[in-house]
Amino acid sequence: FPSHDSGQAISEPKRIEAARTLRAISDSLLNQNFMARIIAMGDFNDEPTDTSMYHILRGRGDANGLRYHEFYNPMFGLKKEGKGSIMYKGEYELIDQILLSYSLVQRTTKYKYKENSVGIFNSDYLVEQAGKYKGSPFRTFGGDKYLKGFSDHFPVYLQLTK
Repeated sequence: FPSHDSGQAISEPKRIEAARTLRAISDSLLNQNFMARIIAMGDFNDEPTDTSMYHILRGRGDANGLRYHEFYNPMFGLKKEGKGSIMYKGEYELIDQILLSYSLVQRTTKYKYKENSVGIFNSDYLVEQAGKYKGSPFRTFGGDKYLKGFSDHFPVYLQLTK
């Protein structure tokens, strides 16, 4: 999904359009099989409660009462705890997310989300330990300068059980 680099007013409609495209693809799969197992994950450049994630993709923070055309977004819990996958201007943001279709959170299906298994992998070697960017991901580049780091985002993960 497009970044915020060009400003919210210009970039948000682009993220909304990207969300509409993903929504159309997932709806086409769900129309063929309402129990399709769908995982959408990555850098969405929006928080769980932003329009693209909550209203367009229908990412919900509670698996109870989830409907087949909605996604479960387990990242809501991490957001409430103040956790994030990137740091921007000294504050954590949670723009790397994982969305799960209805079938992956129901107890009756073969493969399902292992409750409370979502996380942000931020081991010490991935974190800036000192200086202006202390606590942020240890980046690969700072502008054109190679910093020998890994990424400007921490990886996110969850577990599925059989």
